[in-house]
Amino acid sequence: MNGRPDGSLKPALIGGAAAGALSGLPVIQCLCCLWIPAGAAFAVFLASRTTDGQATIRPADGARIGAYAGIAAAVVHSLINVPFQAVHLAFYRKVLEHLAEYGQAMPDGWQDFFNPQNARGFSAAGFLVGLLIFSAIFAAFGALGGVVGASLFGKKAPGLRRPPAAPLPPQP
Repeated sequence: MNGRPDGSLKPALIGGAAAGALSGLPVIQCLCCLWIPAGAAFAVFLASRTTDGQATIRPADGARIGAYAGIAAAVVHSLINVPFQAVHLAFYRKVLEHLAEYGQAMPDGWQDFFNPQNARGFSAAGFLVGLLIFSAIFAAFGALGGVVGASLFGKKAPGLRRPPAAPLPPQP
C-alpha cells in the first residue's frame, strides 16, 4: 500500500484462518473454492478498515493480502484435516462405490485403495506435501479473492476519478 510497511498481515491471518476453518470442516468443505476467495476478500476488507485515510488498496495489494490469506488458510485447513482423515476416507469410498454402480470403467482393485485396514494413518511427509499443494492452490484462489476484495472494499484515491463524458455534438 503505497510502498510502505503496513498492517496487512493480521487481517490476512484472520481471513485465512476463517477460510481455512470453513474449508476444513467435513460437511461444508465442498464449498472450498468459495471459502478461500471469500476469506481473502474479507482480509482485504479488514485491511481497508485498519489503514489510515490516506492509504489506498490497489488490486496488487489485494492480491498480496489474498495470497497471504490463502497460505494461512492452507495451514489451518491442513491442521483441521488431520483428525478428520477417517471421515474423508469413508466419504470418498462411498463416492467411488456409487460411481462403480453406474460405470464399468473402474480399475480392478480400487476397493483396496480406500480400505480402512490399508490406511496408514498420519504421515508427516504426506502432511507436508499436502500442505505445499494446498498452499499453492489456496494462494492462487486467495489472490483472486483479494483482487475482487480490493475492487469492492479498497479506498479509492481522490485524484483517480474518471472525468465526465463529453456531451454529444448536436445532430443536423
